[in-house]
Amino acid sequence: MNISSFPSSPSDKLPSLASSPEPGSQENQLLNNQLTSTNQSLHVSREIGRVLIQANIDVYKQYEEQKKRADQLEKQLNALKKYQILRKIEMESEKEMERNSKRKQSRRKRGRRADKTGKEGTKKYSMIV
Repeated sequence: MNISSFPSSPSDKLPSLASSPEPGSQENQLLNNQLTSTNQSLHVSREIGRVLIQANIDVYKQYEEQKKRADQLEKQLNALKKYQILRKIEMESEKEMERNSKRKQSRRKRGRRADKTGKEGTKKYSMIV
């Protein structure tokens, strides 16, 4: 192996662009700058894309959680409505039973009064006439 044939420093490997009097070297420098700028833009675009995708995933997770919560609340609301309807029917039924009970009691009272007044009334009227 011949070690002396390898360049010792990086500047020996490549000719210096600043010292090169070639007319294309300035054009190469501009192209290099554009390429670097394009690579940086591409890197930034990829990073922005990655951030947007993650944000989209996060928003979708929030949407799913809110949808589950909305479904739970809707079920609770429906259960509450059913309970209120059943409670209303139950209260109306209790009121109806109470009214019926009062009617029966008043009929009994009327029946007793009618028996008493009817018998006594007929006697009174029969005595008067």
